[in-house]
Amino acid sequence: DGIWASFDGQAYIIDDLLTAAGHEKGAPALVSIDGGPEAYERIADPESMLMATVAIPFEAMGEKAVEMVEAIVEKGEDPATLVSGPYLLMDATLVDASNVDQFAQ
Repeated sequence: DGIWASFDGQAYIIDDLLTAAGHEKGAPALVSIDGGPEAYERIADPESMLMATVAIPFEAMGEKAVEMVEAIVEKGEDPATLVSGPYLLMDATLVDASNVDQFAQ
């Protein structure tokens, strides 16, 4: 009843194949992960099979990494005061028909 693609590039190929085979949005449900303009366009397109993607904030992750390196290396801050544990976790956003207009440009 559903297909999860491990990244949006795979989802585009699956989307094209399912659409060419005559499937309609939601049958089967096609979801993915990455986020980006093409994914948002496909989610908004009623002819596309792609229903949702989990948008990973790549740019925000890069900015935060630079901030952390500067704080640790240049300012000498203790990493333990900046993040608990070995990983810095950041929220990702599920983009679907309910909020795709906020992401599509």
